[in-house]
Amino acid sequence: MTHATGKQLDDRRSQHSGRIGKALGDVRDRLRPHGSHPAADSETPSVKDTRATQLYEAAMMAARAALEPVEDAFSRSPQPPEAPARPLHKDTLLMRLAQDLAGAARQRDEALAWEAIDRLCSELETRGIRVIHFDPELEPERQTHLFKFHGAGDDPSPQLEELRPAIAVEVTTGAHRSVLAGEVRCFSSAGAQGDEADEEEEGDTPS
Repeated sequence: MTHATGKQLDDRRSQHSGRIGKALGDVRDRLRPHGSHPAADSETPSVKDTRATQLYEAAMMAARAALEPVEDAFSRSPQPPEAPARPLHKDTLLMRLAQDLAGAARQRDEALAWEAIDRLCSELETRGIRVIHFDPELEPERQTHLFKFHGAGDDPSPQLEELRPAIAVEVTTGAHRSVLAGEVRCFSSAGAQGDEADEEEEGDTPS
């Protein structure tokens, strides 16, 4: 290698290193907080940590900016159509049950009504829907996720009467997720005893 050739290589290296240094300087200037000056670079550990954090944040911002067009493209892609809900009147079994219940009410036929109600509950259960009645043997706190309680809740031992059962679906864990909350009426046991006494007095025949 001649002296001229070596000088040309050194010149090229100096040109490349100058361009790289200028590019790095531009990056540092952009990431440097406002008010700082290049001459104030003391290269202390805290300054280096700050620059590393700034470079990391700048890289994350660039990545987010690059992902935005991809997200927009996915958002504009056609979504699969939702399965149309089956009209209720096409469910022949449920329509037959409704017909039987309406007929039983019209005819005041208690036996037909009870039969239709039992068939309705059985049909719902085959579809994963359960009719859950309030259990007076359990503490009310264990059933608050299924029932709403109305009335004298401050009584230490209230009387409880189910107004409506709860409708729930069974989830994978075996528990039940409420679909329609049931309703329970709470009334004071003392008030219930008073009502019974009033009924007895009204039923007594004066001598």
